[in-house]
Formats: sequence, C-alpha cells, structure tokens
Amino acid sequence: MAYHVQPLLPADRMLPRLLAGLGEAEAAALFERVVASICAFVDAGHGLDAQLSNWLLDGDRLAYLDLSTPLLRDAAGADRLDRGVFMASLPWLLRPLAARFLLDDILAKYFDRRGVLLDLLGNLHKERLAHLVAPFLEVIGDRVTPAIDAAEVARYYRQDARSWALLQRLRRLDRAWQRRVRRRPYPFLLPGRIAR
Repeated sequence: MAYHVQPLLPADRMLPRLLAGLGEAEAAALFERVVASICAFVDAGHGLDAQLSNWLLDGDRLAYLDLSTPLLRDAAGADRLDRGVFMASLPWLLRPLAARFLLDDILAKYFDRRGVLLDLLGNLHKERLAHLVAPFLEVIGDRVTPAIDAAEVARYYRQDARSWALLQRLRRLDRAWQRRVRRRPYPFLLPGRIAR
C-alpha cells in the first residue's frame, strides 16, 4: 500500500474559489495565465486535465496540482501511461467496453489544446462560474481553430455532466454489489452527490 501525503492547501487560493471572488477583469487576467500555461504545455506528447480545481495561485505563482497519472505519449503517439489506471474504478463488466470504445476519445481530448480549453470552459458551469464563460472566450480568442462559442461550451458541459453522472451511478451500484452481495471491500472512495 502506498500513500501520498500533502500539506493542506489554502482553499481560498484554489482557482474556483478565487475566481468567484474576483471582478471580471481580474478573473480574465488570471484566466489568461492559465490559458498561456495550457498552450505552452499541451501538444501531441503532453496532455493536461486543466479543470479549475487542479489550479492554485500560490502568492504570485500559478501551480498545477493534478496528481493522477501523467498524460504522456511517445514520438509515435503511443500512450506512456498505464491505461488500466483509468479503467480500474469502473465496474469490471464495463472495463473492456470502455477501453475499446471510449478511452481513446477521452484521452485524445487532453492532448488537444482546443479539447483542453473546451473542457476547462465547460467546467465553469460545474463550479457555478458560468457568468465568466463570455469574458474567458474573449481571452481564448483565436488561439484555437475552429473557434469555441458559448453554445458549444454549454452543449459540451451538458453532455459531460450526463456522462459523469451515469458513471457515478454505475460505480455506486458496483460498490453496493461488491459490499452486499460479494461481501468484499470496495477499493475506491466515491464522492457524494455532485451538484451539476
């Protein structure tokens, strides 16, 4: 068994909470820094899950905090990550189907700047910051082609929210099956209800 120990970080410095307390111009300036970091890093060999909760402003330093498997690909485009990590929390019956029909598309989004930025903008809805979509679209401007608009962000978020809600229901069912029927421990922590 392995443990990762990290000091508690100040919640008010996490980007969702920080952006909620800023005016539109200040929020856009901070978002510009996030976008610049994403554009400097994401390419065919380097992926990023850039959702807001993965970012912290530490003093004047913008920090990325995601502790999941690094999203890396080699020069031939082959994943350098353990794809099984992404499948492990799924009910075992779904793993082969998800690996065959879904995982490639899910991972591809994180190696594409447009996909990463669209996911980040969609995340504004989840974080109750949808009022920032329009000014943040201006920050992105012509950095991606085709351009992203507010309607696409809203569609993306609705689809993403439905997918994750279904996945969480399936995980809860699997947890109940493992604990009650098979009398086995369930090896994953599941979040409570997520307001979407």
